[in-house]
Amino acid sequence: MKNPALAQWLEHIADFVAELRDPFSATLFEGVVQCAATGNTDVLSAIMIAAPSPASALDSLFLTKMVIWHRLESELDPEPASDFQLTLEWVFHAATQFLLARSAAKNGQSAPPDADMLAMTRQLARANRELARLEKARTDFISIAAHELKTPLTVLQGYVDMLRENDPEILARAAADIARGLDSGTRRMAAVVNDLLDVSALETDTLRLNFEPASVESLVRMAVDQIREEAASRRQKFEVDIAPNIPPIETDPARFHQVMRHLLTNAVKFTPDGGTIAVSVAQPAPDSVTIRVRDTGIGISPEDREHVFDKFYRVGAERLHSTGAVKFKGAGTGLGLAIVHGIVRAFGGQIWVDSPGHDEINCPGSTFTVQLPVSMSQ
Repeated sequence: MKNPALAQWLEHIADFVAELRDPFSATLFEGVVQCAATGNTDVLSAIMIAAPSPASALDSLFLTKMVIWHRLESELDPEPASDFQLTLEWVFHAATQFLLARSAAKNGQSAPPDADMLAMTRQLARANRELARLEKARTDFISIAAHELKTPLTVLQGYVDMLRENDPEILARAAADIARGLDSGTRRMAAVVNDLLDVSALETDTLRLNFEPASVESLVRMAVDQIREEAASRRQKFEVDIAPNIPPIETDPARFHQVMRHLLTNAVKFTPDGGTIAVSVAQPAPDSVTIRVRDTGIGISPEDREHVFDKFYRVGAERLHSTGAVKFKGAGTGLGLAIVHGIVRAFGGQIWVDSPGHDEINCPGSTFTVQLPVSMSQ
């Protein structure tokens, strides 16, 4: 498992390992660097044979691994760190196997099957990689949620201070503006809190749904009209194509609107000013209806497509977060598409996304497809 980039990074921390003042650890570290650079573990075999004893070699192996792991987690972002960790797991697995084989030979026993241990090591590395990703998503979410709540709280506090301190005549003239500000701030806070409550309800299967026959065309056009008005400053074009004779479906109108709003808001956010957002409704089979939201935005990379419906997941770095319901690349809390996925599944439907990839210059766009049953009894 050759990894020259890892070998180069390991050279960078060589002095740190030397401070351990363990000659065998220093020798072992050099062997790890060579393994990463060449993909050949034979050098480790020679090092383990020269070890004073399997027990002391195992101690040094553990110490060296912990030192490297600590530097990886403190210096690198989760993605490159996890890639390096996968290679290092392979290297340290090989070293452990050599030690086990030497110890077993000394005691007249056979070593554990290499294939089984290597498979377990790879599974563990993948699990660690996923845990690191989830932990970063959770940390980023806390930061963003705090920001989303703090901003309207600051605005509300400002208006409260105005009401408390200003002259009654001035307040009378500014009453309408104050009312709008208070309304906007409380709505924004309520949206964040409601998203959190919805995620919790979806995870515990306690989301309340009130099914009734409803017109898909009416619900879709209502959602598009609302977002078109809110995003007027973005100069985006909205296209709606509803196939004829679409039957009413059994759904929860409020939750259906929530799904459409999140999908449309997402499209607006990641489509540059002047772009196009197209919504279509079709009936591919008598028992199902398909809604597609297609945009001419910056697209989604294959890596992001894999996690786009995960809770707390947001495309782009947390430091690039910008507040705004329809602002370009104004990432939110990372709950919207997770809620959409949960509601669609609760409707007995499916949702998926297609995109050629991420390109902020050529804007290949993305298409979110929702497939819903006409009747919940199907």
